[in-house]
Amino acid sequence: MLSFKKVAALFSASVVCVSAWAGSGPGYINCASDSKRTKVEIVAMDLSQLNSVKLTIDDSSLSYVLRGEQEEELPGVAVSWIYKPSDKVIVVSAVDQKTGNDFQFWALPATQSGKWGNGTNFKAKINGTDPRPFDENNKNQKRLGENEIVVNCKVKYEI
Repeated sequence: MLSFKKVAALFSASVVCVSAWAGSGPGYINCASDSKRTKVEIVAMDLSQLNSVKLTIDDSSLSYVLRGEQEEELPGVAVSWIYKPSDKVIVVSAVDQKTGNDFQFWALPATQSGKWGNGTNFKAKINGTDPRPFDENNKNQKRLGENEIVVNCKVKYEI
């Protein structure tokens, strides 16, 4: 006769197998400016649960990591994530609560090519804290300011 622990272990293993079989995976939104000096990488599980954002300008980066490898929430980053592909809306706002560094990203709906999904291209604007080293006389990290950067984005998502 099977003990309760063995039955629970078998049930847990079958749930994990069914979940993996059902299909789930990370989605990527990779963006770059026309000059290729500015890059953005957004990682979201199934393109619905935001995991991380990375902004790179001239080889200097700032990352905003919300979830670890096991999908556990990590402390220290406050985020707003609005994702509604039927209306061609993606908005990300992240703030590192320890450093005060922030990042904003918003898709430009009129620029989306084709139906939303793997391979979709669109333009977006970004703003926030500049990841490049700041002037030694300035004690605060620089902001990108009023000059929002336009980036060209592509969705990559496969189950």
